[in-house]
Parts: sequence; structure tokens; C-alpha cells
Amino acid sequence: MMSCDTAKRMLSDYIERTLSPDDFSSVEEHLMRCPDCKHIFEDVAYLTEKLRSLPLVQTTEEFDTQLRLRISDEFMMEHPLITKKNLTFGLSGAALIAVIAFFIVTTMNTNTVPMAPPSSDNVMNQTQQMASPIISNRALKTAASNFSGKKDTIRQEPQKLDRDKIKLVDQEKH
Repeated sequence: MMSCDTAKRMLSDYIERTLSPDDFSSVEEHLMRCPDCKHIFEDVAYLTEKLRSLPLVQTTEEFDTQLRLRISDEFMMEHPLITKKNLTFGLSGAALIAVIAFFIVTTMNTNTVPMAPPSSDNVMNQTQQMASPIISNRALKTAASNFSGKKDTIRQEPQKLDRDKIKLVDQEKH
């Protein structure tokens, strides 16, 4: 048996007699057994008959276009895109983004990495040193060579290491 929802969806096609013979007989059978759907069908059939009996109205060629424009204008008046609430929300969002961008730009670490004292083969342009914290390969090799000849006393003599005096970078000072 057909459900009420299915029968209601098919009522217009039933009235217009555009349903397949099987669907038509299913809706008809449902209407005979369901008083609620039968009442709805009678209301729809009555309105359809009244609409068919109305005289035809002659319209101008641009009637359709003008009607669509009026409908869209009325819709835009009821649902404006730029409201006080939307404008406030948008401007506060833009201000938040500006503050975050300002914070990021002003707190960027522009300090340079300490290097070995300048020598004839380790000269870095001062403007390059100020503009970028990245050291050139040549300067990195020179700094690494300064440490390559030194002994690693912590690995060679671990008993001399006083663990209480070691502070890691992320530890708070007490």
C-alpha cells in the first residue's frame, strides 16, 4: 500500500492525469482508504478547477522579466547582504587579522647568529647580516672549524659535570 507522503506528492500528477496507469491506480486506491488524503485531494482538485475557470490575462512581452526583477528586489530588501551586524563582524575580523599580523612582524627574531671574529676569509656584508638570521655557508664552515679542535670534556670526564647547574633553554629560573 502507498504511503500518505507518496500519495500527496503525486496528487498534482493524479489530477492532471499524467501518471502511469499503475501509479494512477495506486493513488486512487490510497484515496479510497485514507480520509485525510482524500480531503486534501478534494481541496487541491477544487482549487485546480477554479484556477482553470479564470479568464486568460494578456501580458506584455517584458512582464516575465519585470516580475522576476521585482521578486529579486523584494528578496534583497528582506535579506540585505550588508547589514549592521555583518559589517561589524567583518570589520572586527579585519582588525583582529591586522593585530595578529602586526604582532608577528614586530616580534620576529632579527638577531644574527654570533660568529667568529671577522677574518680575511670570513667577511659578511653587514646589511646581509642584519636582514637575515641565516648565515652563509662559508661563515658556517668557519664557525664550525673554530670548535673542531677543542675537546669535549663532558663526554671524556662525565664525573666533573654538575647536573644541578645545568639549565635547559625552556626551564624557568628559580
